[in-house]
Amino acid sequence: MHEGVIVNRLSFPNGDLLLRLVGPEGTLQTVARKVHRPGGRGARLSLFHHVRYQSYHRPASDLPTLTQVELLFRLEGLSAPGRYPCASFLGELAYALSSPESAEGIWPVFTSGLRGIATQDEPRIPLLWAAWRVIAAAGLAPRLESRCGHPGEMLELNGGLACA
Repeated sequence: MHEGVIVNRLSFPNGDLLLRLVGPEGTLQTVARKVHRPGGRGARLSLFHHVRYQSYHRPASDLPTLTQVELLFRLEGLSAPGRYPCASFLGELAYALSSPESAEGIWPVFTSGLRGIATQDEPRIPLLWAAWRVIAAAGLAPRLESRCGHPGEMLELNGGLACA
């Protein structure tokens, strides 16, 4: 069993869902078959749901098929108009940067960022914090030094760095 957060979903007319998940082991793109039938798993497969899942990859298939899903946690409020773009951006960033090597460092920052976006009055502040930390966990953040030589200080509006 694996776990992850659903960051993207695409419905097909035949009732299937294409899902993209970010988890502590990396990313997964999978198909959930016949989800929209009565008694289907559609309610557990909403955006930003933290799920435990099992998938099966048939040799003749391009994508693995989702076989079992258990809802672990869902964040309330991320579908609000002011919060959804921030959560969606963070999810796409984490999906793009989560390789098997960097996923272990990205996962706690990504989930913490989603919780911050869901609860803070200004969701762009936790988005900016989490996005920067996700980029750093992926090994892509530039090394910053301030004018007085202290690493990792605060950015000033004019583009320079300020010491604490």
